[in-house]
Amino acid sequence: MRRLIELLGLDPAARSFPLVFWFGDSSPNQIKVYTRSLFEILSSLAARISVPDDDVAAGQTYGTRSAPVGALPTIAVKQVLPPWSDFAAVEYHGTWYWVDNADYASKRVFSGLMLILNAVEKTGQPQLPVIAIPTG
Repeated sequence: MRRLIELLGLDPAARSFPLVFWFGDSSPNQIKVYTRSLFEILSSLAARISVPDDDVAAGQTYGTRSAPVGALPTIAVKQVLPPWSDFAAVEYHGTWYWVDNADYASKRVFSGLMLILNAVEKTGQPQLPVIAIPTG
């Protein structure tokens, strides 16, 4: 514990250290946490949505990237007209895309995404992206 407090530059006499989600300077004895921006989360998730092979072949979208070990599963998107057991569905250019109501893993990821989007919408607090600028 002493080593961790030393590495974080915290006061060893303090007994509590609040977590602060912040990009600027933090007060002494606060542990500053950098999180991914909403854009980064959405980009990562979008890359792991399984899409129909025909759409990839037609150049309408990118192919699905495989998820790293331990990461959230991909969202399996079905393409059929019309959806027959949908949890979420959308019609786009005359074709229906949907998440199957029996696909628990996809429903879990999709529900988590909706929770994040709803929280951002309610707070009105956008999370700025982290930009790394090489200096040398």
